[in-house]
Amino acid sequence: MSPHPLPLDQTLHIVMVTSWFAGLFYPAPIYVNLAQVSPATSRAEYDRLVGMSRRLYRFMLPLATPATATGLLLFLGFGIGMGGGWMHVSSAAWCCSSATTTAVAACCRNSPKSAPPAPNGGFASSTKPPSSCCSSSWPWWS
Repeated sequence: MSPHPLPLDQTLHIVMVTSWFAGLFYPAPIYVNLAQVSPATSRAEYDRLVGMSRRLYRFMLPLATPATATGLLLFLGFGIGMGGGWMHVSSAAWCCSSATTTAVAACCRNSPKSAPPAPNGGFASSTKPPSSCCSSSWPWWS
């Protein structure tokens, strides 16, 4: 390998990470809107929001892999980030981002294609997410 990274390697890494992070920050508004929609009264909107979260995940996951690969290439192949504290920050951000990607994946897997309407015609409160969206085992949803 050459001693200096190609500008294309760095550019790909920046574009992939930026796109991956855009996908990480967008599910929150979708889930807030999903929590405020009653499947019994507006099924079309509910299905649209669930579909949006699934499509976003299918867009986001393929970006995470090349972002990680190009980051490792820059670090291991060209030595970018060695000897400084930047790699600790980058590794911590990668761990948090990967955990968030896994959490979004769990939401998408646990979300049924067509959930039955809630017995009370909606959700008990707008501060809790719909049970079809998030697993009850997550500590921040309890």
